[in-house]
Amino acid sequence: MYMIKQKKFKVLTGILLIFAILSSLTLNVFAADESSTVTGMRMQPLINELAKMTQEDIDASIAKFTDISKHWGRQEIGKLTKLGILAGVGNNKFDPEGDMSVAAFLKVVVLTLGHKISQPVSGYWAAPYIEQAKKDRLIDEKEYTDYNKPITREQAAKIIYRAATLFRPAVENVGYVNVMRNRVKDYAKIGDAYKDDFMKAYIMGYFVLDNTALCNPKAKLTRAQACTIAIRLLQSDSLPEFEPMEGEYFIDKYGEICYPAGTDEGVKAINFVEKILSKSKGYLDKTIYSTAGIYRFYKNEQERKTDPVTGTDFSLWIKNDINIYPANWIYELNIFDTNETKQYHMEFLKELFKYIFEDKYEDAIKELNAVFSANGKEINKEVKLGDRYISIWGGGSIGGNGYTIAITCRGGLSFEDFKKKHPEW
Repeated sequence: MYMIKQKKFKVLTGILLIFAILSSLTLNVFAADESSTVTGMRMQPLINELAKMTQEDIDASIAKFTDISKHWGRQEIGKLTKLGILAGVGNNKFDPEGDMSVAAFLKVVVLTLGHKISQPVSGYWAAPYIEQAKKDRLIDEKEYTDYNKPITREQAAKIIYRAATLFRPAVENVGYVNVMRNRVKDYAKIGDAYKDDFMKAYIMGYFVLDNTALCNPKAKLTRAQACTIAIRLLQSDSLPEFEPMEGEYFIDKYGEICYPAGTDEGVKAINFVEKILSKSKGYLDKTIYSTAGIYRFYKNEQERKTDPVTGTDFSLWIKNDINIYPANWIYELNIFDTNETKQYHMEFLKELFKYIFEDKYEDAIKELNAVFSANGKEINKEVKLGDRYISIWGGGSIGGNGYTIAITCRGGLSFEDFKKKHPEW
């Protein structure tokens, strides 16, 4: 009897413990949702007013200014000025290409988030907006020393992303960030403190790349651009969802989407190789990660089963990782059996070399054929073919009967230049 009571007590205790845990989790979830809902609810009157705004209303707002009738941002300027979030500069001018100071941009964002701020009677006009921006964690306590300086695009992106996460889920898909980073041609020019938030602001739709694919991070944000971003913040629900395009990701051997960890050249190469694998007459074993595609070629499946290591005819690595070393040598072929590689896999290699070298294909194939006919003789050379370097070594005392062919990315460095640039390597 005692044992039964003990069991009942343990069961009851367990149920109470589970209930306590679930209760605490629920409270945490509600707390997070409440924070988002409060911001969203505070913005709702502005969102409703914007939705009800007619084109006549917008045109009337535009007509108040003499310098925006043909400006690309006149619609957004008309909307934001109609909402009373931003005014002109005087004399019936808006100055759409004028700079936005840090303080002025913080005012725009704070008001767009629905805060009701009273203009101070005395003291610095922007003090209450800055104070609210700090409370909302749009900026850090000592992030700016001069709020009258023009704000840059990268600084604005960080503020906007933080503002958006007050009422929208944060961007947690690292793959999306990598994809976006590869789209932006001047990503390297973005300050380290802004890189992640800038890419996430793009993913959320608050910044848009034009056909130059430049984000111009150090450029000053204009008044027209500030209007456009603020209107997008109010229209967050209608912004298009971020969609990686074909060639910006690849499928691993488990059928999952892998996003790049380095340059998009590696991703595109992996996608291409996947399409030409049938050109090989032999058997393939592959492993694909976000950092590399690794392909091992055999004469047949039996050779793979009985002799998976030394039975490899050749392996192909397509490297995509810039976290260890810059992606200089994207392609690495390790040829272990020149005869079987030529006999069973030559058509695959021809297609690969056409893709890599394009108009320098014939020259590249000559270098490959030289390896096949080397018969174990030592090779140690580097040749520039177009905008790539191809390095070949092996045979003799270097590699026995095996050879390695390393091929750089477009515009890659020679071995000597790479060592100068990266002496730690």
